[in-house]
Amino acid sequence: MSLQHAIILSGLQELSNESDSGRRCVVTFEANGNEHWLQCTPNRIHMDWPFASSPVENEKLKMCFGHGIQIESWEPDSQVTFIPLSKDVASLVAGIDSAFRDL
Repeated sequence: MSLQHAIILSGLQELSNESDSGRRCVVTFEANGNEHWLQCTPNRIHMDWPFASSPVENEKLKMCFGHGIQIESWEPDSQVTFIPLSKDVASLVAGIDSAFRDL
């Protein structure tokens, strides 16, 4: 497991522990001081979207998370919220890592 994957997995574990306690918790990952951001809740991923095109039309998000996502909302050049349809933690960690590297 890469160092990045271990850090992301640790953050997701923290989120899981907090959500099990009944409190609302959001873990935010930052990428190398860049202004890109991503927040995970138990059922959704909310992240910045620095593109004018729709995440449905833009293949970048699908490349990171595969086709197993449902777009909930988005604003051009601002943010996107989506629901990962797969609950596989390894795939989610890989998608988050890829989003930081590729987007």
